[in-house]
Amino acid sequence: MDNTPISPLTRKQQVSRWNELASNLNIQMPPLQSMDWLPEPHGFTMMEAISGPHVVPMAGMDVLELGAGIGNLTVLIHRHAPKSITATELYAEHLETTKKVMKLNKEDDSSVRYVAADWLSVGGKYDIVISNPFFQQCGHRNRRYFIDELILNSHKVLRERGYLVFVQSSMAGLQKTLDRLKENGFSAKVALQAQSPWRSYYYDDPGFLEYCDTVPDAYKLDEDGNRIETLSVIQARLNPWVPHRSLATKVKTILCNNN
Repeated sequence: MDNTPISPLTRKQQVSRWNELASNLNIQMPPLQSMDWLPEPHGFTMMEAISGPHVVPMAGMDVLELGAGIGNLTVLIHRHAPKSITATELYAEHLETTKKVMKLNKEDDSSVRYVAADWLSVGGKYDIVISNPFFQQCGHRNRRYFIDELILNSHKVLRERGYLVFVQSSMAGLQKTLDRLKENGFSAKVALQAQSPWRSYYYDDPGFLEYCDTVPDAYKLDEDGNRIETLSVIQARLNPWVPHRSLATKVKTILCNNN
């Protein structure tokens, strides 16, 4: 397939959409620093999901937000009156922007814990884990690395029957994600979907272009030939699980009880 971009999403369009959404949701933002990540369609879709009735209620819950970034989701989560929020970033300096945005929006962050932590190494147990995991620019050979990490290991920080809420592109393979969630004890559903033109930098990575052509339903073409990705906010509940006890363990338990 011809990989020449026709009309990709430009940074100007991205900034315009961000300003519109921030205004509609009444989120105030300071000027972004060079290290801050400008929200993109993945983040926009998460903002719409969290600001509306699309995801699990958060009132009174302990919420872990992996990758708080510029704090746009942190503000929206806080407005649901959770019991607590643990907002993480890999580097402490990135959390300074999160704190500024919370204060700028007059959100009382006394129930917010800001933690510099590497992904799921934060520790503790939570009712809800929320994330916008890296994908195209994840820095790993497996572009699904952070998505798969959530599926495989979020149980370590989730309470039983807790919820995992995250967003992913159709280019990551929606059905693969739903299947892997089921395999790992989650009951999952798509809470919200949105469509967006490919971003210009997608076309700068030949390996990514090759990868996308191997993924079923990775993207669609509009009438002008533009590649369109579908962004899905997925809500998955962790089901109870009791490890199987082997026959040998059962026999040992019986003998011990009889002595």
